[in-house]
Amino acid sequence: MLDDYMAKKLEGELVGKALGGWSVQEQINHGKSAVVFRAEKNGTTAALKVFDPEIVERYGRDKQKARIDRERLLIGKTHANLVQIYDGGEEGEFFFVVMEYVKGKDLAAVLHAVPVSEVRSLIAQVAAAAKFLEDAAFAHRDIKPGNIGISPDFKEAKLLDLGVIRPFDLTNVTDPGDQRFFVGTLQYSPPELLFREEEHSLEGWRAITFYQLGAVLHDLLMRKPLFEEYGTPYAQMVRAVEKVIPRLDASEVDADLRLLAQNCLAKQPRLRLDTVKWEDFSQPKVVDPAEIARRRIAQRRMAAAQVPKQEQSIEDLVRMQAYALRGSIESAVVNTCSSEALPAYTTIRTKESPYVFRTTIAPAPGQGLERYFAFYCQARILDVSGPSHELRIAACTATSAEMLPTEVPKDAPVFIAKGALIEQDTRLHVQTHLLQLFARALEETSNEAVKWLSLGGGE
Repeated sequence: MLDDYMAKKLEGELVGKALGGWSVQEQINHGKSAVVFRAEKNGTTAALKVFDPEIVERYGRDKQKARIDRERLLIGKTHANLVQIYDGGEEGEFFFVVMEYVKGKDLAAVLHAVPVSEVRSLIAQVAAAAKFLEDAAFAHRDIKPGNIGISPDFKEAKLLDLGVIRPFDLTNVTDPGDQRFFVGTLQYSPPELLFREEEHSLEGWRAITFYQLGAVLHDLLMRKPLFEEYGTPYAQMVRAVEKVIPRLDASEVDADLRLLAQNCLAKQPRLRLDTVKWEDFSQPKVVDPAEIARRRIAQRRMAAAQVPKQEQSIEDLVRMQAYALRGSIESAVVNTCSSEALPAYTTIRTKESPYVFRTTIAPAPGQGLERYFAFYCQARILDVSGPSHELRIAACTATSAEMLPTEVPKDAPVFIAKGALIEQDTRLHVQTHLLQLFARALEETSNEAVKWLSLGGGE
């Protein structure tokens, strides 16, 4: 590992000299394997990354050359939120990469100072850079706060350090050693990358990118590094990456961003791909959930109208849609209870046809809940050819668990949504109403055996 002494030694050898035609100026910083200098050539100021020759020899010159060749593939490919690669190569004993000089500090250094109001824009910018790389058939593999430059006013983000990027197609690019050693940063990598079980496909690398973007979003929301408390010993961090579900309980930030981070940090790659899309990182702040749902429904219908439909039996369609709808409701309840740190809860399907899912929270005086709280989600398929669903939501409080009904009576206040509800819409309805109705339950002082909660009003 390159320490301060060795970095200073390299500085003494290189400052004032030229490398690849670039005049080496003062040292900017150094990492575990390289020193970064400010350099100039023909009036252009750049960051010159020089790799420690001792480390290069230890791990192999061919491997280092292959990595630099990969970075050189990005010369000429530019994006506002991605560091530009200008040059790279080998001169004497030194391997080097020349890249855009980015002013400001990295996100890891200023994490505590980032305004909450800028989080949505910053994660959208980093995701846009990662999407640009994917479109160019590359995976970054080491997205983390330390590899994200932030402007002094916290308005602009730039994805840095392309040292371990990987082309999706390695037919003409050697990748020695990568299948035997972990590549990236343990703390910010998903289990499949840690154990080198990643799927070598566009979707496999996308799942890894989504996880790392979710880890960065976690840090922005929580204002602390992911798995910070599991730093030592090393085995404890490995266990955390493999098994620990991070908590996202920062109540002052937007709920949709917390949900996005939570979905990105799922341990299973397939679950990430099922619940996260690139567009989620650039969504505007949710002001009117109903309007967002209507727009998504319209988009879904338009897309569905253009796709040739395969012949399926009515029974298969009903079964598939019912399964998807139930899964969306139940996962939304569990994720909301967890991300919002609600009191201990139990769930049960009180009826299968039509489907009724009840979530019960026992009295928790320490959190202001004096009575039993029950949250009901009822769902049914209206039209399988549409497709069209109906979602009904209600809630009540009661003096005891035994008094809680298994179904919602016809005269109870009920929220009803009808239409081609895709999974995100269902989750949004469930999350929004669960929080609203639980808040009303905290204010409930009725002595009635069962009191159904109003769905109107609110702040």
